[in-house]
Formats: sequence, C-alpha cells, structure tokens
Amino acid sequence: MEIQSRMNLASTAFGRLRNRLFSNYRFRIDTKAAEYRAVVISTPLYGSEAWILYNRENCILENFNIRCLLKILGVSRKDKISYDELYTNIETTMAQWYLRWLGHTIKMPEHWLSRLILYGQPTEGIRSLGGPKMRYKGYAKHLLKKCDIQPQELEALAVDGWTT
Repeated sequence: MEIQSRMNLASTAFGRLRNRLFSNYRFRIDTKAAEYRAVVISTPLYGSEAWILYNRENCILENFNIRCLLKILGVSRKDKISYDELYTNIETTMAQWYLRWLGHTIKMPEHWLSRLILYGQPTEGIRSLGGPKMRYKGYAKHLLKKCDIQPQELEALAVDGWTT
C-alpha cells in the first residue's frame, strides 16, 4: 500500500512534467533524464534506504520506470528496443542509496539510535508467522554479496570515506 501511494505521487509528478518537459522536443535527452531522476524517480524511492526490496515491489517499480521512459523517448512497445539500453535499473539505484546510508550509519557516533539499532541484537522473542522474510542486516549482506564486498571490509570502507 505504501508503494502504491508513492507510485501515485510519482505518476502525478510525471504527468505534470510530461507536456512541459518530456514531450517538448526543444529539450535534450540528458536534460529530460536528469529531471526524471530528480523529480519522478526520487518520489517513490524517498526513504528507500530503510526498505527491504522484494521481487514484487521491484517489478512494480521497474514497470513504472519502463513506462515513463518509453513515453519520454516517444517509443511504443511495438518498437524493437532492448530494455537494457533503455533504462537504469531501479534496484541498482536503491542498492546504491541503501549502501550509502549503511556507510553513514557505520560512521555515526556509537550512542546514536540508528547505529544502536544496526548493531543491536534482539534479546527475546521470535518473528511471527507471515512476518518479513529478510531483516535489514540480512538484506545488507545480500547487497554486499552482489557488489562483491566482504562484510568484514564494510566498516573499513565506511571509515575511509566510501559513500556508494
């Protein structure tokens, strides 16, 4: 439900800019792409540093991204175009933001709440049935593995000024 409300806001933002910017041939593609990333993509992804992205949500975001980019470029689905050439992956963007936030959290003072939660361990209780399948730390390990970063190296990278 959260993602759907954010998608509605992003769709509204895209609709407002469509006639003024995206359908206007006087603007260059790189200008349109920068505005698209700044306004339209940042709307549904606001606060995504704290999300755990599952396949279902990723598909919703990717489909929205493809539809918007096809409209910006004036390409229909009937045209033969490779989606790999067309767009930047939403999952990659979210992973960058997630790892950047993780680096900031590691560099925070030890008494700050975000850092305490990151390094904290539950002392009692179990996860209820139907609860989240992956926790924040598990998702962080998953992303680190995808990016070929060893979890032991993460703190050293964060302290050295690594932010992406």
